[in-house]
Amino acid sequence: MDEPVREIVVDVDEKLGKELTEKSAAVSPQNAPVVYIAMPNMGTMAAGMFHRMFEMVDNGKYRLIFNTKSNARFHDYARNSIVENFMESPEKPVALMMIDSDCIPTKNVLDLVGLDKDIVAGLAICWIEGKLLPSIWKKAPCEQCRCREIWKKEKKVHDPEQYMAKNHGLYRWNPFTTQWNPFVYPDGKEEKCRCQGTGFDPWVFNAMDLDPSKPLMKADAVGAACLVIARRALDRVPYPPFQFLYKPSRRIMLTEDMFFCWKASLSGLETWADLRVAVSHFKEVDLLAMFVSRNKAYIKGYEEGKASVQQSGIVVPRGIVGVR
Repeated sequence: MDEPVREIVVDVDEKLGKELTEKSAAVSPQNAPVVYIAMPNMGTMAAGMFHRMFEMVDNGKYRLIFNTKSNARFHDYARNSIVENFMESPEKPVALMMIDSDCIPTKNVLDLVGLDKDIVAGLAICWIEGKLLPSIWKKAPCEQCRCREIWKKEKKVHDPEQYMAKNHGLYRWNPFTTQWNPFVYPDGKEEKCRCQGTGFDPWVFNAMDLDPSKPLMKADAVGAACLVIARRALDRVPYPPFQFLYKPSRRIMLTEDMFFCWKASLSGLETWADLRVAVSHFKEVDLLAMFVSRNKAYIKGYEEGKASVQQSGIVVPRGIVGVR
């Protein structure tokens, strides 16, 4: 994985999933735990994933059920449909694995199941506002607290997309009811903030720092590009598990995977990520390869100008995903 590469996509249909499921049943050990693997897609899939699926069939530990049903047009609808099919499966799979159609995980992807976590993801790189970021997240300082304090001190609306001045008070947007509700009243009385006094926002996240010496890390949220959810977790998360939340402008307030992690945390479930399982994530090019290439170039520059970099206090991201 030296240079970012483009991926070829190929057509996929339900027949592929049935064929792989039958092959897995024929070669898996007797009484092997059953794992349900689904790939939400729009009729195409990264070509490399075909090869990976056949490798997964020969894992020697699990019996796999593959769902390659296509053309579910909305992410949250697709994921909720997959969850419903998983829960209704007569084989009672122990875990659900979702791999997005523009992704190819590393060969060891089934190791995520063996960790026996409520929720665990492999390392996927995402592209957000011109930045390459690992889709492993921690809660940010609470935005509602910030907006409320600015209003109380200055009577200014800090984020007009989600807050508005009305009747001499501050109102906030409720994405569940699509209404504006009072937040700070004219007499100073306040409704509870969504952080519940913790100071950390359950709907706003920052990317976590990656420590290769501790590859299994607990997180507040993870992306769903390569995600494993234990059956016991889906038994506890209220329906719907996946849902987009929107601002009044219809811009996304909370993505469907972050929403799931938030609802899971309310149910007392834990979310983890494992850096030992990485995911090639193809947009125009593979974002994982871009991430590795960037870090290699960064480290090369560090070695060539070590003194000046040490003085600046820059942290070098050594050892992550093929960077040595």
